[in-house]
Parts: sequence; structure tokens; C-alpha cells
Amino acid sequence: MTLAGLASVAIENIRLYATLEERVAVRTRELEILKRKAPGASEHLSREVVGFVQKLRTMDLFKLPGIAETIDWTEALMQLDVLELNPHAINDTLGVLLKYQDDIARLHGSEASRILEQVKAEMGASVSDKFSQ
Repeated sequence: MTLAGLASVAIENIRLYATLEERVAVRTRELEILKRKAPGASEHLSREVVGFVQKLRTMDLFKLPGIAETIDWTEALMQLDVLELNPHAINDTLGVLLKYQDDIARLHGSEASRILEQVKAEMGASVSDKFSQ
């Protein structure tokens, strides 16, 4: 590989790591806010909720959920005694998280399940990473 090619790869890696660090910082900040605003939520549920909402924010939705919607959704899930996200709980409460019917219809069902699977896989990977260090 040429020097220019190596430099290009290095620059791309810097951008990737900067983006990853930013995503981790946002997730950490949201978890801290959620702990203060919805203190009854378990750590596990809070992590799932934040991970799910962050995935939604990468989608082309009419209105992306903010931290206020994240808090409201977490509180709704707690009122329903949801201990961890599952497709049924998500489908029953999407109206708390998303404000537009088109967004709700798009996520309802298999799309929400797919996102949840990604979140759970990432959470599992992050737990495995901690134990392997």
C-alpha cells in the first residue's frame, strides 16, 4: 500500500474512533440523566432503552425521540412492570416514544424486534468485552 493509501486509512480510522467515542459519550450522558429522572428503572432496562432510542435516532423518522421522550417511555415501561425490553412491550408503548403515526407504523412489529435484537447483541458483546479484559 502506498503512503497516501496508508494515510487515507489512518484518517478514516481517526474519524471512526471519534464517532465511536462521541456515541459512547452521548450514551453515558443519557444513562446518567435517566438515572436521575427515572430512578426506579433498573440499570439493565435503562441500558436497553437508551440503546434502542439511539438506534432509532439513526433512522429516517419524521421526529426523532429526544431525552424527554426517552424518560417518558422508561416511566411508561416501569408502570407496566417491564423489567427488560421485549417486542410486545415495545409495540404497546411506541406511542409514548414516537409522536407521529407514520413513525409508529414503520417501527411496529418486525422492525422493532430487529432493532431490539441488535441492542441486546451489542449489550451482550459489551458485557463479554468487560470480562475478557
